[in-house]
Amino acid sequence: MNLWQRVANVAMNIIQEIMGQFIMHPLQKSLYEDYFPEESKRLSFNDLTKRISLLLANSHPSIGVARPLLPNTIEIGGYHIKDPEPLPDDLKTILDSAKDGVVYFSMGSNLKSSQMSPELKAIILKALGNLKQTVLWKYEEDLPGKPKNVVIRKWMPQTGILAHRNLKLFISQAGLLSCIEATHFGVPLLVIPLFGDQPINAKAMESRGHGLILEYFNITDVSFKWALNEALQNPKYAETAKQMQQLYHDRPIKPRDLLVFYVEHVVRTKGAHHLSPPHLSRCSQLLLDVMAIILTPIIIIGALFSYVLWKCCHRQKKQKIEEKNIKSNKKHKKH
Repeated sequence: MNLWQRVANVAMNIIQEIMGQFIMHPLQKSLYEDYFPEESKRLSFNDLTKRISLLLANSHPSIGVARPLLPNTIEIGGYHIKDPEPLPDDLKTILDSAKDGVVYFSMGSNLKSSQMSPELKAIILKALGNLKQTVLWKYEEDLPGKPKNVVIRKWMPQTGILAHRNLKLFISQAGLLSCIEATHFGVPLLVIPLFGDQPINAKAMESRGHGLILEYFNITDVSFKWALNEALQNPKYAETAKQMQQLYHDRPIKPRDLLVFYVEHVVRTKGAHHLSPPHLSRCSQLLLDVMAIILTPIIIIGALFSYVLWKCCHRQKKQKIEEKNIKSNKKHKKH
């Protein structure tokens, strides 16, 4: 990140910290007190938040960034992906017979494609209709006037489609699970992020060369057509997708097995407290107390030096003034 991105990152962390303390923690505390009977409580809610045995993170360096993690934080990105079930016969026939390949288009569950504006639908349909590839579009309603190469379904078996050998491109909203699945199956992406973590996921994907980003509110005939052609015709995106797939799978243990191992490890060791770091105050985390000890004598010495220097300068200035006054008085007496 550049300077301003790091400033924004710090600001966002401060906002999240404030929201956690004043919004999320009170709600969680209320749930904790409501759902855990009094006799089973061993710790107060505040103490409980400091005794986390295990944090399972849905991440992996191949789909995000490399970060220094504590021993009780385990990355299990992709744990939710199972071997795809056989495709329905109609979809299997479509995918198998697509000699020029298939483009899969799904905006996930948060935004229904049918809720797009009529103008945006017209732009998308025009661009998709000009493709030689078959397009599978997860679309929730009937779509009058759709091109012949566009097949719509209210629901699509996503992992089964992504795993198919004829799939050439995945158009997605850049949700975390969709990005992980695209990496798992080595499929290049064209993403249209909207909110939440989607812009961050999209930037991470684009920075790796895994695909392209289109801004939802800036989609035009020209931009959508160009992005489709670039993603489909430039081989670097498919090659990078395969490289990211290799990195993703190159692990000593599958993420689901890793999850099971560490959960059982916590049970076997009665909390796995040996993995948990000591809880530090915010002051200690930021080394403010250490910096205060280091800087205090420096400030005191600097202040004393400045004071002595000021006194010396002031004395010299005073002497010069006195000498000037004496000379002035002598000259006055002569006259």
